[in-house]
Amino acid sequence: MPHFITDTCVGCTICALKCPTGAIAGNKKDLHSIDPTLCIDCSVCGHYCPYDSIVDDMGDLVVRSLRETMQVFERDDAELMKRISKRDDEIDRLEEDIKNYLTKLHEQALTEEQAERETALLFVVVDLEAVGDVIDKQLMELAEKKIKGNHRFSRQGFAEIADLHTKVVENLELAIAALASGDGSIAEKVLRHKTPISELERRY
Repeated sequence: MPHFITDTCVGCTICALKCPTGAIAGNKKDLHSIDPTLCIDCSVCGHYCPYDSIVDDMGDLVVRSLRETMQVFERDDAELMKRISKRDDEIDRLEEDIKNYLTKLHEQALTEEQAERETALLFVVVDLEAVGDVIDKQLMELAEKKIKGNHRFSRQGFAEIADLHTKVVENLELAIAALASGDGSIAEKVLRHKTPISELERRY
């Protein structure tokens, strides 16, 4: 899938200058965009971007939003909260684009293994979009109430939340790595971690 630029882009133009196919356009100091018909997935733009504004898959965006969620609660960062909510629109757009792409693949002659892989990817895409919705429509709403109400967590309470959050992020990253690599041992590790995470969720 082609790379794309998130709303953290400041329009420094470095990516446009480095792109070997001229796929990136935008005015200086404005949000740039990538033409998916010209993008060749070489990752040069992402390598040179000083603001980490270029991603090449949906999982990256979801993990980034989940990681930054804790920063919003810790710092009462209203601006970051808005960026995370806005990023959910990008996640929704990616879900639609990927589903359309996979649907077109289905119209071609696929082997049994390829068809199974396509079905699995569809489920993953839907699940990632659902995670994005939870972050936007539940966690960010709670963060907004915390900020507006000037509420504070106890030291112990925040430590418990941070502990659970760290484990959830790590397991999501492992799950994405297992999907990308097809490594069964990583997938087994994800399943092993699921039980203690569920126990922590029930305890807290």
